[in-house]
Amino acid sequence: MKGMSQILGGLPKYKWINVVKRNTTIESILRKEWKTIIGRYHQELHLSHVRFSTMAILANNPLWNTQIRHFESLILDRANAAIGRQTLKKISIVFDVDAVNALTSNTEKSSERSTKSLEELIQDENKAKRKQGMTLCSGCESVYVKNQTLCVFCQQTGC
Repeated sequence: MKGMSQILGGLPKYKWINVVKRNTTIESILRKEWKTIIGRYHQELHLSHVRFSTMAILANNPLWNTQIRHFESLILDRANAAIGRQTLKKISIVFDVDAVNALTSNTEKSSERSTKSLEELIQDENKAKRKQGMTLCSGCESVYVKNQTLCVFCQQTGC
């Protein structure tokens, strides 16, 4: 059976205790500041854990991968600012529908969010985008764009 120091990457005996304490402290800070770090999606995305310089985010859908990757540097900057030092270097994404649903059911939700279906929430989001002057991409008619006719995907693929 492997010892704890072997499991944690060959750290010298008892040094792993300091690593665990540090990660636990960082996780505690991030959980307190999660709404500020993630913004309006704090109820859909949850902190899973921190290991060394990696922050794992729990998501219920693989589609979050694109959004998280797009805003990865911003999320890391906010997280490191909350911690008070440049500790986190990358984000890993953990997909687990059941875990996210359990976490979401335990968090407070506004009465408006809890009474609206996913379809209604998406419609509200699209309505807000139209109010901001955004229009559907003329190529795929699926993505909202501002001040252009084609989305990035259609520009790259020649839709």
